[in-house]
Amino acid sequence: MNSQRLAAHETLELHELLASTTTSYTICNVLLPHVTDQELGGILMNQAQSCHKHITDLQHALTRSAFN
Repeated sequence: MNSQRLAAHETLELHELLASTTTSYTICNVLLPHVTDQELGGILMNQAQSCHKHITDLQHALTRSAFN
């Protein structure tokens, strides 16, 4: 694993991506109870799970930032 610190612009980009992914995760979870189509519900559930994993990964990546 690379132990180098993230530069300022990399940290900002990760924060932007984290904000966007968190918004997507929230939208999926807000819409999910209102979806009646089973296939669409499955797609939303998969997307929410994917977003959750990406959020965790991004938070982990941000621990390498020198600007914490």
